[in-house]
Amino acid sequence: MQPREGGCYDARVSPTGGVVAPAVGGVLPTDRDALLERSLPERQRLFQLVRQILDELDEAAPWDELYYPPDAPDAFLGMAAGLLGVVDRIPGRIRELVNLLSLAAPDEETRQTLEEAEFYFAGIHNMCAHDLGRLRALLEPHDAPAAPPLTPGDRN
Repeated sequence: MQPREGGCYDARVSPTGGVVAPAVGGVLPTDRDALLERSLPERQRLFQLVRQILDELDEAAPWDELYYPPDAPDAFLGMAAGLLGVVDRIPGRIRELVNLLSLAAPDEETRQTLEEAEFYFAGIHNMCAHDLGRLRALLEPHDAPAAPPLTPGDRN
């Protein structure tokens, strides 16, 4: 779908703030902030939490350090442990927000949207379980004070 003049897309928006389908005459902003303003507060809160989680993931393990891990073993172990800490808290944070927002949801459609969001995040978390397990297994031998040093090959 191409934006119309003024940077907007044609779309029909449901009364609860979700996009229903493309339609003639309805205008959907291309700007994130303008689009969020048209969404219900529950959906805005969910977006804000996801944005906060992404910022925390980037703070724990910046992209550059994921591609080019730190040479210092302690820095790498700290980064990996921080990343796991953020990831492990995500399902509980999503569940907590969805439960809170569902109590105040104005209608069944919004409650279903919130439940779907929780379902999708749980699915993403489950898809990452194998890789998270591999990362935990890498870190485990280095948890003890007398642990063997981390080799450059371990970081990759």
